[in-house]
Amino acid sequence: MLVAVLTLWIGNFTLSYSFPALNERIDTTWTFWIYGIICLTGFMVIRKYLVETKGKSLEEIEKEMIKRE
Repeated sequence: MLVAVLTLWIGNFTLSYSFPALNERIDTTWTFWIYGIICLTGFMVIRKYLVETKGKSLEEIEKEMIKRE
């Protein structure tokens, strides 16, 4: 839980402080395109490396995690 919350706070901090600077230097449209690309990249990484856990026991999840390493 600590890692998830810390990551969320770091992401929020980065977004909050980078948006005004990017918005001044480049157009608002390009700023949102940059954030969209970042989100798409994150989605693809999560899709590739995270294991589906729906309807599986802890033992099944552990076996899948060991196979991926």
